[in-house]
Amino acid sequence: MTDPLLAASDPTELQNVIKGLLARVEALENRYLDVRTLADVSPNLGMVSEGEQFFGTGDPHDESGGSPATGLWMGYPALNLAGVMALLTSMNNGSLQVAITEAGDFVAAGGGYVLNANGQVITGIDFLSKHTATNAGNARMFRSGFQLLGTDAVPRYIQEYSDMVLGTNLITSNPGAETGDLTGWTGADWSASTEQAKSGSYSFKCALDSKSLESNKYAVSADAKYRAYTSLYKARGEIVAYVRWYTSGDVLISTIMIGSPSASNVWQDKSANVISPATAAKASLYFMSFEIGRASCRE
Repeated sequence: MTDPLLAASDPTELQNVIKGLLARVEALENRYLDVRTLADVSPNLGMVSEGEQFFGTGDPHDESGGSPATGLWMGYPALNLAGVMALLTSMNNGSLQVAITEAGDFVAAGGGYVLNANGQVITGIDFLSKHTATNAGNARMFRSGFQLLGTDAVPRYIQEYSDMVLGTNLITSNPGAETGDLTGWTGADWSASTEQAKSGSYSFKCALDSKSLESNKYAVSADAKYRAYTSLYKARGEIVAYVRWYTSGDVLISTIMIGSPSASNVWQDKSANVISPATAAKASLYFMSFEIGRASCRE
């Protein structure tokens, strides 16, 4: 193709060619494309070897704590979150919640649960494995894991089976302190309080340490299985729940611990499957507070 500038034979013709080229340049400058999404450019971006996407607030790369991220991040190279090299992760206030790592691990529960080539790795107290199954209306549950029992400083491994049928509550007199007093219970320095109610308006509160609270005694069958259940709250110190077994003559046979809360300033449910002794005719719920504690219970 002949260059129009070289083909121009006189200055006038050359001037006309230049004017034509300038007009074409001006027309090109006035053309534009309104791009609002990547789909406006192309429906196929091809292979993207590096980059990242983040949907949320804050900065996922922030390490100073000045702009912690909450949202979903995905990209490559991997994002380092406290040593977890994540290719896909959800974050809450800068902390990892769930992640898929470049090593192929699945991380959840803020790092407390990891599924990798070695199997399942569960870290922490009260991170229990819970299995439930129901068939023809029959429900079963099995739990296993580590918990702090009583005043123990050493985590204890527990296994617990339940038929998940609570049946009739044996404690019929004021089981949750909702009468606003100690009706159905005996305990010095205990009271019905509205400060920390698990449900309803009241819970039982102990104002001093080393004080016990015991329910009325209720009839039970000997060598029978029962489910003891309670909700506990401790502000400090310890509060421990027990089942007490008695003869028909109100002679104490034995005491079995249900549990105690592993954390302060939060309600925790504690339960245990218990079997009554061969000579048992009555049972009660018994709480011991070693400083300030609260209880809401049923058996």
